[in-house]
Amino acid sequence: MRVSSNVLFADYAGTRACEKCHSDKVQTWLASPMHNMTREPTVADVKGPFDGTTFHFKDDTARLETKNGHASSRSSRRNSARARTKSRA
Repeated sequence: MRVSSNVLFADYAGTRACEKCHSDKVQTWLASPMHNMTREPTVADVKGPFDGTTFHFKDDTARLETKNGHASSRSSRRNSARARTKSRA
């Protein structure tokens, strides 16, 4: 599997897809703070600079902001119509 992005949801195989061959790594991942970063925001304990901070990596952009009292992030790829916005209610 070739992954071309690090922020678009569709580019993730999912933790369980790796478990058969890499169970030790999966257990470490599940116990890590980074694991919480990839949860749906309505069920996660989200911490971050939701002040309009924008992160860039290769052709990907993630913007963290607060709208109407709700933290949200918008991920996009340069030259692509694909984008995903997550909001925390």
